[in-house]
Amino acid sequence: VPGNAISGTTYSANWRIANQGAAATLTGWQDYLYVSSDNVLSGNDVFLGAFSHVNPLDSNGVANGSLQFTLPEGLNGTYYLIVLADALNRVLEPINESNNTVSSLINITLAPYADLAVTRVTAPSQNIGDPATVLVSW
Repeated sequence: VPGNAISGTTYSANWRIANQGAAATLTGWQDYLYVSSDNVLSGNDVFLGAFSHVNPLDSNGVANGSLQFTLPEGLNGTYYLIVLADALNRVLEPINESNNTVSSLINITLAPYADLAVTRVTAPSQNIGDPATVLVSW
């Protein structure tokens, strides 16, 4: 992901997961990607997508994740992309669940928007009738 991005634009994120445990995972798992106004995952962060690891991971093994995502419209300023490993808690980690997130700073610029403006209205200057019919164009 570039350090600078534009809201409403599609990007790719890549990350690496390491199994620091003494045993292999018994199953695959899913990682989730979020965009956040801070570097702590919370309920007000925006979900961007999921990546599925379909195979177990050996002890001391690594697995790569990647995802194409579109930044939401309207974001402007400093944000963080947050990866949450094993988002559905499928991998048994009784000792350390506190290292399952990582964040990366991203500066987001507001995408340019269209700005429609009426520049001229035409209508008859006088209309007499009951009821009156008027043709207006713009």
